Amino acid sequence: MMEMDFTSLLDYFNKKEKDKTILRLLCEKKNCSLNDISKATTLSLNTLKKYNSSDELLYKASFQNIAKLIKYFDVNYLLFINEK
Repeated sequence: MMEMDFTSLLDYFNKKEKDKTILRLLCEKKNCSLNDISKATTLSLNTLKKYNSSDELLYKASFQNIAKLIKYFDVNYLLFINEK
């Protein structure tokens, strides 16, 4: 599987509405649900719902959880770093 181009992914996010979270945008791009992610990564649905509600909560996720999301979406880890 090939990693999504980081620049293209950031451009994609920048064109979207600001009220959508990173996880929601990744799901739209991959056409998947939180249930799909949960089954593939062993992350609980409640955890994913929390991350889907706020980028700030996603930025505070454990390294292990971020690693699972990076692998599932095949994206660069920099996407999950808060630059503020």
